[in-house]
Amino acid sequence: MFEDVWVSYPASITVVRRYWGKSLDGNLMEVLNIKFQRSLRSLYFWSKVKVYDLSRLKEKFKKEIADLQLEEANDGCLSDEKLMVLRSKVNEFNTTLDQLNTWLRKRAKVKWLEDGDKNSMFFHIVVNGRRNENFINQVDEEGNMVDDPKSVEEIFFKAFSNNWRE
Repeated sequence: MFEDVWVSYPASITVVRRYWGKSLDGNLMEVLNIKFQRSLRSLYFWSKVKVYDLSRLKEKFKKEIADLQLEEANDGCLSDEKLMVLRSKVNEFNTTLDQLNTWLRKRAKVKWLEDGDKNSMFFHIVVNGRRNENFINQVDEEGNMVDDPKSVEEIFFKAFSNNWRE
């Protein structure tokens, strides 16, 4: 399966080009399938090292940034060279966080596909969580908080009636 995080690595293009550029004989559809399979397999093995290092890389950048910030706090300022290093570390840290976030979102989708449509505890937790997030249990009306469900409904009905009168 294609991983979205692969797109964020420039080296992934080289991995794909290596297998995509090889000439093969046969039916065009079979050639296309073989190139896809080989590219995906090589990306998979290439990324095993890269993706699993994301958490370690995140912690490494976090520590280096904290050290530089502590040095700045103690000395009052950083030299131009160290300030550039700090900026590059922050940029690399943000890039790593983005890649890790992309990878984790994909994992959440896989978990949902595996357990989401079953009548499982996971499914009910997700559905109830979404319902609770979207539920409006109190409304501010002219400085007073109203939490009676019938009153909340009437306030919304009045507001929408006034907005859509025409």
